[in-house]
Amino acid sequence: MSNLVETFYYQIYNSVLLGDLTNAKMYLTFLRSEYETNEEKFEALKSDYRWEHLVKLGNAIDNNQVLTKDFKVEKDNVVVRYEDETIYKKQDDLVKAIILSQNDLRMCLGAESDFYCTCTELETKFGRVDLVAQDKQTVYPIEVKKNGAFHDCIGQINKYVIHFELGLINKIYRFVQGVVIANSFDEYIIHELCKIDVVAVKYKFKSNQQVEFTLV
Repeated sequence: MSNLVETFYYQIYNSVLLGDLTNAKMYLTFLRSEYETNEEKFEALKSDYRWEHLVKLGNAIDNNQVLTKDFKVEKDNVVVRYEDETIYKKQDDLVKAIILSQNDLRMCLGAESDFYCTCTELETKFGRVDLVAQDKQTVYPIEVKKNGAFHDCIGQINKYVIHFELGLINKIYRFVQGVVIANSFDEYIIHELCKIDVVAVKYKFKSNQQVEFTLV
């Protein structure tokens, strides 16, 4: 599948997650136009779950069934999220501990031996990436959650993956692997992250300056 087709697919999915119906329709139009002129580029997409997923997204967008950003709910229907307390009072403290434990993270991810964390709070047009790591072939945008991973992290990490996929043309790296690090994940989040090929990593407090990691 071409980078352009994959980018449009994830832009559509991301727009739906964010409730941005306008952009979802725009990217769907672009993708359909590309399909009409270059159908062979879609063979890889048709061979896995993303094709069925894209059809469902397209139907929802065409029928205006996307939950938009200005959607209002009654107070009684709001589900309140209670996050677990952790040893880290600030997310920055957790990010620093992850950097100090990056060799353990490398082994958890199965990354190359030259894996290292390159920067924090990287500014992109999609927002700030909490942590970025890289080895000789792959760049790893990492979304860090001090507590549990909830639905909002799906849209966040998906945007950051798209940002780096758009940079593949520069050939500085060959692959992009999104990662979410949190202290807990529910089954729905794991399933959604798996669908967009993002790795879920659970961290556990080890010391004031280090954490240990487990693939979810």
